[in-house]
Amino acid sequence: MKQGRERQPGGPRHIGEYPMTEAQSERAEAAIALAQEEARVNLRWNSAALAVVKEAADLMGVPYQTYLKMATYRQAVADLNAAKEVGRSASSGR
Repeated sequence: MKQGRERQPGGPRHIGEYPMTEAQSERAEAAIALAQEEARVNLRWNSAALAVVKEAADLMGVPYQTYLKMATYRQAVADLNAAKEVGRSASSGR
């Protein structure tokens, strides 16, 4: 049986001990570690822009928060690749 954790600021509340198998305990520890690695981001958008995002997410069949993460990451990678190309072509004289 695992001992409960003390609550971290912004973390889950302690609900006491809970009997778990070793496999359940390992999965729980992995989930806790993953949650501690994530960063939270808050955005303020106008409702019309959010409606467009939600419509696109619906077409993709994913929740809009997931769609925002996917689209933002995809665009960031594209922007970084474009910047690298500009850097390469500028240094090679193209």
